[in-house]
Amino acid sequence: MSAAPESAASARAQPASASLGVRLRVTTRGIQIALGLIWLLVGLLQFQSFMYTHGIVTEVFGPAAEKQWSIVGGPMNTIDAFYGRDLTLWNTLAAEIQCAIGRRRSGGSARASAG
Repeated sequence: MSAAPESAASARAQPASASLGVRLRVTTRGIQIALGLIWLLVGLLQFQSFMYTHGIVTEVFGPAAEKQWSIVGGPMNTIDAFYGRDLTLWNTLAAEIQCAIGRRRSGGSARASAG
């Protein structure tokens, strides 16, 4: 009689995936798809309204450049000034590039299929 509870306990100790015969395989293509989806999400987040305000330059880029050595902070300040001149253009361009890269990495085609 004690054998039945032990077999039930050992069946409960196995993970559900092992009892169903399902195994998760990590493949190179699976990693590419996951990274592509993350990149696509980042591109979509780039379209947020805050990214189109000068707050991104003054509250994010500026303080980040101040805490760097001059060899790093100098070019960062130059890029901040350049980026800040036309936020809409550069932010939209960056977001579209990120979405395109994410779409390609996750298996989408860059061109629409004909027909």
